[in-house]
Amino acid sequence: MQGGAGFNEVWFFHRQTKTLVLVDLIENLDPEKLPPITRLMMQASAATRGTTARYLRLPVRLGGADAKKAVQAIVALEPDRVIFAHGRPFDSDGAARLKRAFEWLI
Repeated sequence: MQGGAGFNEVWFFHRQTKTLVLVDLIENLDPEKLPPITRLMMQASAATRGTTARYLRLPVRLGGADAKKAVQAIVALEPDRVIFAHGRPFDSDGAARLKRAFEWLI
């Protein structure tokens, strides 16, 4: 998926296990594991809520209709499990959790 301002996201879907692997598109950091200042910053950016961090939303939106279509295609895979580079994975109910995570875009 290509956004604007140089943002690109690569994803991988393993069909047999219905596992989706993302890099930065979703963050789900555990606030209890963060130093206090970092915790406040990450909470303010929504990086602790299992969604796209606020600081990445503009670059994603700059990708226009193609970025939105890419996110819709990711959700349409209906993964059960979603793993990402930053934070706790969605261990089950991945499709529903992705829909909630991307409400800001789709």
